[in-house]
Amino acid sequence: MIPIQRLYRANVVVHDLRATARQYAKLLGIKRWEVVHCTSARLSVASAYGYAADYAYSTATGSNANGVTFRLIQPTSGFSTFTEFLITRGEGVHSVCTTVLDDEAELTDLARLLRKEGVAIGQAAMLDGAVRQVFFDTRMALGGFLIEVTGGSESAIAADEAWDFSSDTQPNALHAITRIGHFGVAVPNLMQRLPVYERLLGLERWNAVHFQPEHSTLNGERVEHAFLLAIGSKQDVTFELLQSTRGPTDYTLFQERTGGPGMHHMLLLRDLPEDEWLALRATLDLPAVMSGRVRSGVAEFYYVDTRSRLGGWLVEVIVSRAERATTPPDPLGRFTLDFSRRDTGAGLP
Repeated sequence: MIPIQRLYRANVVVHDLRATARQYAKLLGIKRWEVVHCTSARLSVASAYGYAADYAYSTATGSNANGVTFRLIQPTSGFSTFTEFLITRGEGVHSVCTTVLDDEAELTDLARLLRKEGVAIGQAAMLDGAVRQVFFDTRMALGGFLIEVTGGSESAIAADEAWDFSSDTQPNALHAITRIGHFGVAVPNLMQRLPVYERLLGLERWNAVHFQPEHSTLNGERVEHAFLLAIGSKQDVTFELLQSTRGPTDYTLFQERTGGPGMHHMLLLRDLPEDEWLALRATLDLPAVMSGRVRSGVAEFYYVDTRSRLGGWLVEVIVSRAERATTPPDPLGRFTLDFSRRDTGAGLP
């Protein structure tokens, strides 16, 4: 099991590092970035997909005022998981870093344990002889993304450049986000994935529902659809798995476009008052790819189309209209799964 400590960062593969970092400053308020050029000369014992490899890439790492951190990655030479991701899927969330292990033996033991679970090392290298970067290939297991575990102290790596885009920013509600509410992962079969999340990440308890919005849109058109969703958390890391069950959804379109399951969106704002939502939309001037209204309009989710600006993923905003609050019955299909109470079939005759 990968010992989730906390969400250190989300890693996003992009075509243009500087241009994308500037957009993160404008939209998310991440103004300052530390840039490291990971040349092949600085990477030792480098491998990709189980083979010794010679590759290079640059990273830009930035955090907002509340410590929400993103690392943008631009491959620059050779063939790595970053290169393959960009070629086959396009820009997007490549991985999340959840664990830092100071003891090299712990990292070796973890790799051995995961290998028995069918999870290989997708990419690994030692940077400047100080930090070991390991990306476990959880794409098939979890749904299109990898898990990064590092060894050593990244503070030992000096930045090659520092970018400051303070002059490019205008405040908006997204600048004040305190955490990533969840990573929305589009999958073809939700129930097949949940036991794997429990086995590999220790997410034992999931709250789920067959979600049927009262009013839905897709790319600006009214649609009728439904989908299964399940939410599970450990520490401050939360995943929302989503499976289309009826009608057109962007979860299906996303998988068709990228070639399979993957990180579809991140929830950044929850319970946003409607007046603040309207102000945010006017500031961003970005369309909603998909939306859904529930409980007679008490709440409505929107996937804002930030794909071309933030590197292939959508921002989710949930708007609250508390003045319309009602107490509706729980919808058919709401359920909880607790894998710590799994029935092994011992009671069968």
